[in-house]
Amino acid sequence: MEYINVLLILLFISLFAFFIFNGSSKQRRNRRFSETTVPATLTEKRIQENESMRFGFGIQPDKERYYMTFLIKEGASVEFRVTNTDFYDFEIGTIGKLTYQGMDYKGFESNQI
Repeated sequence: MEYINVLLILLFISLFAFFIFNGSSKQRRNRRFSETTVPATLTEKRIQENESMRFGFGIQPDKERYYMTFLIKEGASVEFRVTNTDFYDFEIGTIGKLTYQGMDYKGFESNQI
């Protein structure tokens, strides 16, 4: 019985370390890129609602994630996860300046007044 407790503690510590390392490696990858601002047009918006099992209480909706897709120079299309504020502030078709670093969304500034 003691072995099971030790294994569970080691498993918990391993998972905790994995999530910390995984998040920091993404930040390191994105820091290699310089912050870039380009002209862009907002072409698509979507909301992803996640569901997850939580401690055996059944399926409960997790928080929503917001995504916006932009058309940038040379016809390239890029999608970023954004805040709900930015998601609702801009309409599809809005033209402006997109700022990003690697795959991290930094902001979008509309040309419209």
